[in-house]
Amino acid sequence: MNNIKEVIKDSGLKQKAICDRLGITEGLLSHIINGRRKPNQEIIKNLAKILNVAVVKLFPNAKQKHYWEI
Repeated sequence: MNNIKEVIKDSGLKQKAICDRLGITEGLLSHIINGRRKPNQEIIKNLAKILNVAVVKLFPNAKQKHYWEI
C-alpha cells in the first residue's frame, strides 16, 4: 500500500506534470499508485523529490536497508 495519490492531491500538482518530470507515462503512474507495478529506485527517489516529501511518506510500509524495499 502507498500514499502516492494522497500526497499528489495535497501537493496541488497534476499527475500529467509529475509524469512529464519523471519521464513516465500516466498509465505507469496509475499502475504504481494502484499497486499493480513496483517503481524502480530512481522513480521513487525522483517522485519524492518532485513532491518534496520523504520516501517513507509515499511508502509508509517500506523497509530501509541499503536501499528501499517496497
